Amino acid sequence: MTTGPAAAPAPEASPRKASLGTLFFTVFLDLLGFGLVIPFLPGLARDLGAGDFVATMPGAAYSLMQFLFIPVWGRLSDRVGRRPVLLASSVALLVLSYPFFLLMRHGGLAGAILSTIGLGVILAMILGTHAVAVAEIFPTRVRQGALSIGYNAMAAVFAGTVPYLLTFWINRTHDLNAPALYLVIVAVVGLVATLTLRETVGRSLLTEADVAEDGAAGGAAVGTEPARSERA
Repeated sequence: MTTGPAAAPAPEASPRKASLGTLFFTVFLDLLGFGLVIPFLPGLARDLGAGDFVATMPGAAYSLMQFLFIPVWGRLSDRVGRRPVLLASSVALLVLSYPFFLLMRHGGLAGAILSTIGLGVILAMILGTHAVAVAEIFPTRVRQGALSIGYNAMAAVFAGTVPYLLTFWINRTHDLNAPALYLVIVAVVGLVATLTLRETVGRSLLTEADVAEDGAAGGAAVGTEPARSERA
């Protein structure tokens, strides 16, 4: 008995409603490593007495954790979903940021490297998941533009200004734990934003509007073909 080809997943009935707040804060969590952790580490290592070369070791440990764990967390998000991984990363930042920064300040260079490894593993959860998660919340026909504008706006406004903001905060309060408090605040906001994120694993990314638009474009192309043949 011959069977026809498997039916394609049915498109969703309406375009996916993307929350700009979810996009912005998810991307912001992704940019924390570049805007906060990496700029902060060399100065901290020098304050602990490290030379210029050794001062790069915490940053190297952070980058190594990103390299090793981004594929791991990305694969896990394909299996269990985007929201659980992003929620776990927000909770981990909320609970562990302050202890990690205390270890950085009072555990010597070894403590700085160990705490950086921990932060690298946590932030790799975000890096390994956020790109596909925020892309999937947009309808297919606007996905590239919406993601590009959202990501670059957040990078321009927040990622580059975080070091200056924290420098100002530390100079005014003389609190060297300011980066940890900043991470805790961002983790809370990110946790709330991630709770609004719609799970997309196992769902069709096509909507009825996408299918209708493709059908109209295909029909227009077919309709112009005879005219091309007659001119030939």
